[in-house]
Amino acid sequence: MFFDNFKIGFKIWIPVISLAVFTLALVTYDLVSLRSILYGERTHKTQTVVEVTNSVLNYFHQLETSGELSKDEAQKWARNVVRAIHYDGNNYAFVFDLDGNRIVSAKQSSEGKSAWNSQDKTGKYHVREMIEVAKAGGGVSSYMWNRKGEEELLQKATWSEVFQPWGWVTATGVYVDDVSAAFWSKASALIGVLIVGGLIAAAIAVAAIRNISVPLKGLTLGMKQLADGKTDFPIVGTDRRDEIGDMAEAMETFVANENMRRDLEEQQTSRQEHDLQRSRAIQNLSSDFDVQVSGLLETIGESVESLQHASTNLNSGAQQTTSQSEAVVSAAAIASANTETVAAAAEELAVSVSEISRQVSSSSEIASEAASQAAQTNQRIQGLSEAAAKIGEVVTLIQAIAEQTNLLALNATIEAARAGEAGKGFAVVAAEVKELATQTSKATEEISTQISSIQGETLHAVEAIGAITSTIGKINEITTSISAAVEQQGAATNDIASNIQQAAAGTQQVSDNIGGVSQAATVTNQAADVVFTAANSLEKEARQLRENVGAFLKGVKANATTDAA
Repeated sequence: MFFDNFKIGFKIWIPVISLAVFTLALVTYDLVSLRSILYGERTHKTQTVVEVTNSVLNYFHQLETSGELSKDEAQKWARNVVRAIHYDGNNYAFVFDLDGNRIVSAKQSSEGKSAWNSQDKTGKYHVREMIEVAKAGGGVSSYMWNRKGEEELLQKATWSEVFQPWGWVTATGVYVDDVSAAFWSKASALIGVLIVGGLIAAAIAVAAIRNISVPLKGLTLGMKQLADGKTDFPIVGTDRRDEIGDMAEAMETFVANENMRRDLEEQQTSRQEHDLQRSRAIQNLSSDFDVQVSGLLETIGESVESLQHASTNLNSGAQQTTSQSEAVVSAAAIASANTETVAAAAEELAVSVSEISRQVSSSSEIASEAASQAAQTNQRIQGLSEAAAKIGEVVTLIQAIAEQTNLLALNATIEAARAGEAGKGFAVVAAEVKELATQTSKATEEISTQISSIQGETLHAVEAIGAITSTIGKINEITTSISAAVEQQGAATNDIASNIQQAAAGTQQVSDNIGGVSQAATVTNQAADVVFTAANSLEKEARQLRENVGAFLKGVKANATTDAA
């Protein structure tokens, strides 16, 4: 269509401008109508005044026709009444005859004079026009005139009609500049409202255009970017609830679909690449499997040949085993007899060793008891030494007390001497105490000497008992070593006897088992024949397996090539 090639902004402006033009035309029509109405109201007043004037003239004409007044008298009275008609301040009625002579004028001095050639300030013969309009049935004519005492030319509208009985033209005029002022006042108000409304409409239109065109431009740009393969662009208008919001949501759907399409395309490409790699891997695996299976089949073939040779050798070895087992039977009989003789001698040796072990054990117990008693004696001597040491400590304490007592007695003697006669008795007691302290000191010195002698002898006894204890300990250790050696010898002798008995039993068992070996050799010979037959069958199966593996790998490679394509 015609409007399809225009932008949305222009399309929005079309109804706005059309409405503005229509409104302007309507306002223009209203203004013209308003001017006509205002002008009509003013001219209607002049028409009413003229009709009133004609009514006055008609009244006096009726008096004339009734004979009450003559024509001159009637016209005289009529002129007097018309001169008195004034309205709206300075407006008045005036009368001309059909030749333009003034019958009634604002200036009575000008009555009777011709105004036929009278012109307004623009050179218009306005009186002639009034008379022509009146002859035509009455109506409005206009001319430019100035107010009294003013120089400004103003439009004046005049209504004129012919009073036929007397041939007079009655008229009145009014200035219409106030009509223009009222018109322009109302026109200005309407134009102002129109301008304000137009500006508001234009602002609304601009806002609407921006509200529509800006998001549409963003969506259009987004569509172009989407067409170019881009999806990381902002989408405007998603929070709107109008058609643009629907378009934005549709754009989001397009972008999401494009991202999904790309993801699917990437997944498809990745899947194809994965299939291609898998096909290559299958081909490589099938090739490696072919090589490995071929190698294994060759190895199996070689193993089958080795198995065939081994079965042949096993057959011959079984025959040799049979002949040799017979010789072993005779030798085992001789070894069994010798083993029995050695076993008897080993039993006698074990009895002798057992007796020696018993005697050594008894000596070891006696030495251990002596060592224990020496240790107890040593502990008692140690206790005696500790008691002597404690007695020495007590003696030292008694000596210290005696010295302190002696010192106190000396002090008491001095104090008694100072006291004179009163302290004589106390001095005697102090002298006795001092004497006792001196004796105590001597006794403790003698006790200390004896204790020191006891401690010295105790130390010598402790050292002697320690030497005895050490010697007994060494004897105990030697006896224990001998006992252990004898026990080991006895155990070894018992082991020898036991082993000789076991050897004898084993020799007898060998003799018994050699017969089984001979039978096993026979069975082995038969099994070797079976193995040889199985090896031949295995060789045939290997050849069949090689053919089947080749067909399988051929099918795998063909399927891998098809998947890659």
